[in-house]
Amino acid sequence: AYPQFMRDQAGCLLEYLDSSDACVRALAARALGLLGERAAAQTLRSLLHDDSEVVLDGPDAPEITRVSIEAERALGLMENSQ
Repeated sequence: AYPQFMRDQAGCLLEYLDSSDACVRALAARALGLLGERAAAQTLRSLLHDDSEVVLDGPDAPEITRVSIEAERALGLMENSQ
């Protein structure tokens, strides 16, 4: 679980889901999913069709993913945390 102050500020990330930068959109989706920000669900669903490919830093190596994959993961995290 994340500290309350992080969850309280999750809404600030919503605007980044509309960024022109695909990497920013993917990272915002990932963060909002981890924080369980349900207010992002509608916008995340709209990103399920965003096939922009991005490279994100992973714990061991860079990870090639897509904005749509990060949105799907975020929505799954939200569903599992209910």
